[in-house]
Amino acid sequence: MVIVSDFNRGTKLSIRGVNVINRQWSEETELTDLNSFDVGLMPLLKNDYISKGKCSYKALQYMAVGIPALIYAEGNNLEIVKDGIDGFLYETEDEFITKVLSLYNNGIFSQEMGRQAKDKIEKEYATSTVFRDLFKVVSQ
Repeated sequence: MVIVSDFNRGTKLSIRGVNVINRQWSEETELTDLNSFDVGLMPLLKNDYISKGKCSYKALQYMAVGIPALIYAEGNNLEIVKDGIDGFLYETEDEFITKVLSLYNNGIFSQEMGRQAKDKIEKEYATSTVFRDLFKVVSQ
């Protein structure tokens, strides 16, 4: 398991029985790090005011490079990910475990989910799409 984080803010994660690689986040290595992932995780705190206000930037990054995102079902995440199609949403620990195992045990499904995610980003969030939509609004 590779964890990329700003470890200056917290402690490095270790999980008994799991080979955990903690990498310091940096802008220079961000794309390389993202492309090394099989699944992108975006955990948030349940019923947390700050979590509810967070944007889905991590999910969008994961989806843009074609990896399935497993993200907490809160706030803007509900608008970004279509559960089971281009990513997974979860609310409980049991759901999280079930969905991680689903991706782990079915590589073809995981790859297809990543492809769907990348297609969605290219269609809905591409610069040309955003400018077209902005032009429509401004032209009215």
